[in-house]
Amino acid sequence: MFCQLNHFKKFAPKEIPYAIQRHEKETLRLYGVLDQQLANHEFLGGDYSIADIATYP
Repeated sequence: MFCQLNHFKKFAPKEIPYAIQRHEKETLRLYGVLDQQLANHEFLGGDYSIADIATYP
Protein backbone atom coordinates (compact mmCIF):
# COMPACT_ATOMS: atom_id res chain seq x y z
CA MET A 1 0.00 0.00 0.00
CA PHE A 2 2.78 2.43 0.88
CA CYS A 3 4.47 2.03 -2.51
CA GLN A 4 1.18 2.25 -4.39
CA LEU A 5 0.29 5.48 -2.61
CA ASN A 6 3.68 6.91 -3.49
CA HIS A 7 3.19 5.92 -7.13
CA PHE A 8 -0.23 7.51 -7.46
CA LYS A 9 0.84 10.70 -5.67
CA LYS A 10 4.17 11.24 -7.43
CA PHE A 11 4.58 9.18 -10.57
CA ALA A 12 1.19 8.49 -12.16
CA PRO A 13 0.84 10.24 -15.52
CA LYS A 14 -2.33 11.95 -14.32
CA GLU A 15 -3.90 12.50 -10.91
CA ILE A 16 -6.49 9.89 -9.97
CA PRO A 17 -8.22 11.15 -6.80
CA TYR A 18 -10.00 7.84 -6.09
CA ALA A 19 -6.72 5.88 -6.16
CA ILE A 20 -4.93 8.44 -3.99
CA GLN A 21 -7.74 8.54 -1.41
CA ARG A 22 -8.08 4.75 -1.30
CA HIS A 23 -4.37 4.10 -0.81
CA GLU A 24 -3.98 7.00 1.62
CA LYS A 25 -6.79 5.67 3.81
CA GLU A 26 -5.35 2.14 3.82
CA THR A 27 -1.82 3.41 4.50
CA LEU A 28 -3.04 5.37 7.52
CA ARG A 29 -4.93 2.30 8.75
CA LEU A 30 -1.79 0.17 8.45
CA TYR A 31 0.28 2.77 10.32
CA GLY A 32 -2.32 2.53 13.08
CA VAL A 33 -1.96 -1.26 13.21
CA LEU A 34 1.84 -0.95 13.41
CA ASP A 35 1.61 1.71 16.13
CA GLN A 36 -0.77 -0.41 18.18
CA GLN A 37 1.42 -3.50 17.88
CA LEU A 38 4.58 -1.61 18.78
CA ALA A 39 2.89 0.12 21.74
CA ASN A 40 2.41 -3.30 23.35
CA HIS A 41 5.42 -5.24 22.02
CA GLU A 42 9.07 -4.50 21.41
CA PHE A 43 8.96 -6.11 17.94
CA LEU A 44 6.24 -6.71 15.35
CA GLY A 45 6.25 -10.50 15.47
CA GLY A 46 7.16 -11.11 19.10
CA ASP A 47 10.91 -11.53 18.52
CA TYR A 48 13.13 -9.48 16.22
CA SER A 49 12.44 -10.75 12.71
CA ILE A 50 12.33 -9.95 9.01
CA ALA A 51 9.02 -8.14 9.67
CA ASP A 52 10.88 -5.52 11.69
CA ILE A 53 13.59 -5.20 9.05
CA ALA A 54 11.10 -4.90 6.19
CA THR A 55 9.05 -2.17 7.87
CA TYR A 56 11.96 -0.16 9.28
CA PRO A 57 12.09 2.46 6.48
